[in-house]
Amino acid sequence: MWFRNRLVNPVVRWLLRSPLHPLLSRSLVILSYQGRKTGRWRSLPCMYARDGQDLYVVPGQPDRKVWWRNLCQPTPVRLRLQGRDLEGTATASSDPQTVAAGLRRYLARFPKTAKPLRVRLDRNGTVTASRPLVVVSVHLIDPTGSTDGGPASA
Repeated sequence: MWFRNRLVNPVVRWLLRSPLHPLLSRSLVILSYQGRKTGRWRSLPCMYARDGQDLYVVPGQPDRKVWWRNLCQPTPVRLRLQGRDLEGTATASSDPQTVAAGLRRYLARFPKTAKPLRVRLDRNGTVTASRPLVVVSVHLIDPTGSTDGGPASA
């Protein structure tokens, strides 16, 4: 964990903010959030699945990680997504129905993550997890001011 947090993540963040971002930005986003206790902004690279104006992030081993706990209530976040700086509202949830819906989208994008997450997706779309999971949903705020992804009304 130390190796990833102190060495790998800074390099990945640098790449995602550089002109070389296309190498990684199809599957990685920089998610920046404000700590609920310290008020400091933190940034971390995350794999994401996109569905229109919504992104889904699944923290692996959520019992060992604490960052997502800053997002238990709808929280403003900043994102570096495919070379663009965007804003959104993130909410972390462990509710089984919410997790299942987010996992369906996430596993459709990253089917190989099912095994490390210990998740099974049946043909009928039923998600079975062998341990409690968390899904962070981020709703992007359109830079035009619209939150529905459509053109801003005049």
